[in-house]
Amino acid sequence: MKRTSLLTLSALLVAPLFFASAALAQDWAKERLEKSPRHREWVTIKHDGRSVETFIAYPESKDSDPSC
Repeated sequence: MKRTSLLTLSALLVAPLFFASAALAQDWAKERLEKSPRHREWVTIKHDGRSVETFIAYPESKDSDPSC
């Protein structure tokens, strides 16, 4: 078997295992995020005619606290 064929076959066998473990890690992270006492949201920052989507997180609070 040629070396390139062996590498391709190896990649095809290993890739599903890698992505399956990554998916499980993402589920664990999502669950932990949902239990977090932080407020999370996407915001759009505009400057010089350009926009950037940014994800921010900050402590959840009923009162506005400028010291945070």
